[in-house]
Amino acid sequence: CQVCIERIQANEQSCPCCRSENYINVLDKKERGKVLELKVRCLNSVKGCEWVGELGDQERHFTNKCQYVEEVCRYGCGGNYPRFLLQTHEQDECPERPVEMK
Repeated sequence: CQVCIERIQANEQSCPCCRSENYINVLDKKERGKVLELKVRCLNSVKGCEWVGELGDQERHFTNKCQYVEEVCRYGCGGNYPRFLLQTHEQDECPERPVEMK
């Protein structure tokens, strides 16, 4: 929550819950636990990822498992591809991939 709150405050927006212009965020451990258990969608849900899980697990999913995170082709063609397409691109499609000589 803190990251979102800081972003909202930096953009001089009001609190999304109460619409107050001036507010602070103070969560005790019990409240923090409840917030981290909230069900959320993956940050890449608009790209097609169907993961739904707890807020506390969202970053781990996004960083390690989400197949819709775009990664740079290792052969330097300049392309960015979702993880689920990257291997096919690098093995079969990339114009910069090394070619085996027979």
